[in-house]
Amino acid sequence: MAAQSGQMISAAREACRRAFSSGHRRLVEPMYACELQTSSEALGKVYGVVSKRRGKVLSETMKDGTNLFVITCHLPVAESFGFADEIRRKS
Repeated sequence: MAAQSGQMISAAREACRRAFSSGHRRLVEPMYACELQTSSEALGKVYGVVSKRRGKVLSETMKDGTNLFVITCHLPVAESFGFADEIRRKS
């Protein structure tokens, strides 16, 4: 009986290993969607903070009639702690 249970465990482990290795491997990280408004003078500093925190800028548009830019980006949740304070200090 002990030999059969050892074979069952080995067979189950091998089946799980093959099932996982047959699919695409990837890691998924939770992301925040952020929309930031900044003046043209502080635009480079905002980009610096976003890139330092591994953020990805999706779009940048200028508000009509103003010198404000609206930046839409994705920011990893783990990197978002203290993000608002750093943005305020830099701009």
